[in-house]
Amino acid sequence: RKLMAEPTLMTRMLTFDRDNIPDEKAAELKLIVEDPDLTADKVAQVSVTAKNLCLWLNAIDHYARAKQNLRPKQAALQQAQEALQRARANVEAKNSELTSVEARMRKLKEDHETATQTV
Repeated sequence: RKLMAEPTLMTRMLTFDRDNIPDEKAAELKLIVEDPDLTADKVAQVSVTAKNLCLWLNAIDHYARAKQNLRPKQAALQQAQEALQRARANVEAKNSELTSVEARMRKLKEDHETATQTV
């Protein structure tokens, strides 16, 4: 009740940084959400506002769990993107080398043609 009476509660909920929930807080949230006495239906008997807060907590919990499941995938993606960037840089360097070799080949060909024409 004290929390729901707080005048800045709605603003705090709207600006809540759901992308950076510390693991300890996520664990605490999980305990609250899994409490059988704090289901939305049971809380609704006491207060509609409390029910909505309960639903919001459930949504944040689901989001935190999904985000936690994504962390390894995001790390793998980051590593793959870095590997791709290195590979692209390597390809660019090799293309530069190839251009240089092709220019040298043209020069040698021209020199050969010039040398065989004068003989």
